[in-house]
Amino acid sequence: MNITAPTTLSAAQYDGLAELLIDVINAGGSVGFFAPLQKETALEYWRQVKAEMESGLVLFIAEMDGVIVGSVQLAPSPKANGQHRAEVRKLISHTDYRGKGIASRLMQAVEDHALACGKTLLVLDTHLGRPAEAIYQHLGWTRVVSFRTTPPVRTAPCTPPSCFTNNWPERSALAPEPPEARQNAMRRLSVAHTVRAFPPVTPEETTISASPLPPAAPST
Repeated sequence: MNITAPTTLSAAQYDGLAELLIDVINAGGSVGFFAPLQKETALEYWRQVKAEMESGLVLFIAEMDGVIVGSVQLAPSPKANGQHRAEVRKLISHTDYRGKGIASRLMQAVEDHALACGKTLLVLDTHLGRPAEAIYQHLGWTRVVSFRTTPPVRTAPCTPPSCFTNNWPERSALAPEPPEARQNAMRRLSVAHTVRAFPPVTPEETTISASPLPPAAPST
């Protein structure tokens, strides 16, 4: 498996990333799109990612036998008081290649890069009960808050995207939708806000992570 963090994307990489995203969405993945996902929609998404790469976003790509089989993104905080942290986004792997450690290798690449850049805190949001949650826990991430949210009513069933929150205390759900609307509404989504803290841990970080992680090995 080869993992890279390209600074630009070739036509072949755009095509491979589009096929990866289509596979994940059409298999039931919830990363902001509805199935069936059209290729042009997928290509436009990766063009937007490329634009963000020019302002600091880092895209990691996993390849096996010349096929793009996974990706993840690391977005540094743009705030002056948030230079110690970054957000992990859209960890995805091709359904035909799961069980080969792709997600773990991608996350290790993210953490190694974050440490090399002086980051001490990584955050992400994931669906409660989905396989990704178990991966993050296995890799030493700490859940700091979970909540349920009631998305707006839609006229067709769909898979909702992840929600984001800056409210660290436990949140209660909004009032559930009325029974007559439930059939055509997006289901309420359980989300876990998860962190990975690296020493040194600031007082602010200590308050949101009940059990700080052991010291990480220095990057080389």
